[in-house]
Amino acid sequence: IFLSRLSVATYTQGGVVLLGIFSTPITVSVYSVAEQLFKAMQSVFSPIVQAIYPYMAKEKNFSLFYKVAGGSLLLAIFGVTFGYFFAPFIIPVVFGEYWLVSIPALNIFFIGLIVNVMAVMSGYPLAVAIGRINIANKSVSYGAFVYFCLAFVLIFLDIATPVKFAMIVVMSELFVFIYRSVTIWPIVYRMESATIRRPLI
Repeated sequence: IFLSRLSVATYTQGGVVLLGIFSTPITVSVYSVAEQLFKAMQSVFSPIVQAIYPYMAKEKNFSLFYKVAGGSLLLAIFGVTFGYFFAPFIIPVVFGEYWLVSIPALNIFFIGLIVNVMAVMSGYPLAVAIGRINIANKSVSYGAFVYFCLAFVLIFLDIATPVKFAMIVVMSELFVFIYRSVTIWPIVYRMESATIRRPLI
């Protein structure tokens, strides 16, 4: 669990550090604004995950989980749509006109929010219900590895920009979601199928 939390921290917060070492202060500042807004959007869904996790550990109510996950995804899509259209008007008011340059990176993070919600909902709440927390832990460790490989390529080719670093965060989140989809969801499907076929006594 410690390694998984460390892995999450590296690919969600490592961008500022790496850009700070290999890029300019302006680039770091532009990326940092977009990243902080991305984290703020993610924090909206943290209470949902924290509430559903212990419930799934005890009840294993997949039917309710699907409703919560679907509602969270719809909320993310609504928030992303709102942010995409209104960020150009909100950012100058909150941060100032200069920070409009962070919008291209922010737009990438908007996509990342949807991917993140799908990955999170496919992670620990489901993993604990099927008794396979190790899968969720491994997935974020692999995601961190993907992130650093892609970051190394950007730095090696000297093409590190806020937009590209935002893209590799999204790609890492997407990898985590895909990994969980092919490892956790089939087990969930088999558990549900076994429950449906179980004869009544």
